[in-house]
Amino acid sequence: MPDRDVHQLEWDEETIRRFWDFAATRESWQEDYFSYQSGTGIVGVLKALTPLAGRVLDYGCGPGYLVERLLAMGVGCEGADLSEATVAAANQRLGEHPLWRGARVIDPVFSDEREGLLDLVICVETIEHLLPPGLPSILQRLCRMLKPGSGRLFITTPHAEDLARAQVFCPECGSVFHRYQHLSQFTKASLTELMEREGFSTLACEATDFARFQEPLLRGPLEWSPRYILKTLLRAGAASGDALHLPGRPKGGLAFARRVGSGPHLFWLGQRR
Repeated sequence: MPDRDVHQLEWDEETIRRFWDFAATRESWQEDYFSYQSGTGIVGVLKALTPLAGRVLDYGCGPGYLVERLLAMGVGCEGADLSEATVAAANQRLGEHPLWRGARVIDPVFSDEREGLLDLVICVETIEHLLPPGLPSILQRLCRMLKPGSGRLFITTPHAEDLARAQVFCPECGSVFHRYQHLSQFTKASLTELMEREGFSTLACEATDFARFQEPLLRGPLEWSPRYILKTLLRAGAASGDALHLPGRPKGGLAFARRVGSGPHLFWLGQRR
């Protein structure tokens, strides 16, 4: 194919919507959703950082894999997504649960109806998919939906992702695009700067591997090794200090901070000013 036929796909709201309408109805793609893979770990981080109570929204909820875990914990939730097919899939999967408040397609009316009412908005692996010119206005709408002074926003996104490494090529039309439709990459510094510029105060921002929070804290005795025993004793000591509320503990406690480590994903927790 001549080089002139190869071109970067120009994403807009319509092509993004079509991509995720397809993903929502593709059975073989379901296990690729990050909340399907790491939902238990995400909830583990959330529980350590902020109360899971009040009015909770999963913004960019996908088919509802994270919401499913929250509902199982007794947390009432609602969802929102750009894709109509995705919203339909979430409502079909979760519609019978008494704590499910339903999912809706994101539009300006959705935001206006919730202005100042939400205690927690969860935005998992979403901001990297949004069109960069429109990202500030979306964050401002999320900020306005939170209760002033107390409403919190929790975000996850890939950490310093090399977008070019995940590009694929369509031999039919010649377009080149990120296989998961990622448009932006973030570091701890750039994400914190962005969020604080749009009206939030930062409570926590770290890189981690959410798989650490999916592992059981205690293994069976046959899996014990000297290193595992030492790590368990250190974790227990840190947890005891956290329970005593000793001064100088990091957000979420020392045991949590040791488990965070570093990794391929960022989490950010902030509060509406």
